[in-house]
Amino acid sequence: MVVGTRSRKRHPVVRLLVTAVLATAGPGLSSALAAAPKAGTQIGAIIPETWPDKAHGEEMRNGMMLALKTWPGQPAPTLVVKDSACDPKHAAAAAQAFVDAKVDVVIGGFCVLGTMPRVLIGAGIPFISGNAERIFRI
Repeated sequence: MVVGTRSRKRHPVVRLLVTAVLATAGPGLSSALAAAPKAGTQIGAIIPETWPDKAHGEEMRNGMMLALKTWPGQPAPTLVVKDSACDPKHAAAAAQAFVDAKVDVVIGGFCVLGTMPRVLIGAGIPFISGNAERIFRI
């Protein structure tokens, strides 16, 4: 290993997201979504697509799309993605857009939380965060 350089590794958030949605929350979330009477269940995702690194945002989006392609029920939920740009104001605006759109669940908080959890939970929308250091509790 050379000091001062970093090897490029796959962003672990993609694995975390797939695991959190399908494995950990899978029994409850997937059965709740599968049992939902309305068609067109939507999962909102607030990810950093433009900053700090566009590649990480693409990896996250691709991981989420893969999880939905292998969804155990039919029809699979629709993924709606908003950019947080790792900025609390962008993240809050994305959260509010999901509240207005009445999505069923939101995944996010990978680099910034801000008021996003409070907005979503206040509207009764379940929120799953990949940011384990700053879990929001009611």
